[in-house]
Amino acid sequence: MVDRDTAASHLAGVAYLAGVAGGAQRGRGDPAVVVEALGRLASYRARRGELGPIGVLELAVRDRRLLQLAVATPRVRESWRRVRFLLEQARAFVDAGGGGLSEFADWVDEQLFGRAESSRVGPP
Repeated sequence: MVDRDTAASHLAGVAYLAGVAGGAQRGRGDPAVVVEALGRLASYRARRGELGPIGVLELAVRDRRLLQLAVATPRVRESWRRVRFLLEQARAFVDAGGGGLSEFADWVDEQLFGRAESSRVGPP
């Protein structure tokens, strides 16, 4: 299991990197992009006490303009729906006493990979 500090940045990192991948016009492998991403993750981590787990996730979505970047995708409304669904699920999970982003990340992994495992026919 991932420690809380690492996992607290995990979903914000996913959102941030999705923003970089979706909107960066700079060349691949640009060290400046990596340095910027790590700095942004550090700033999210620093604000987790002030904002709480959902606040950090919402900040990452706003900060990286994920909803605006979705306009460049072929299925804009589907992309918006998915981002909003992720936020709603995280909020409901925390409100139901499920814990913070660390536990939510574990739960998401279980949902994604648990379903993949249960849909297999026969042993791996």
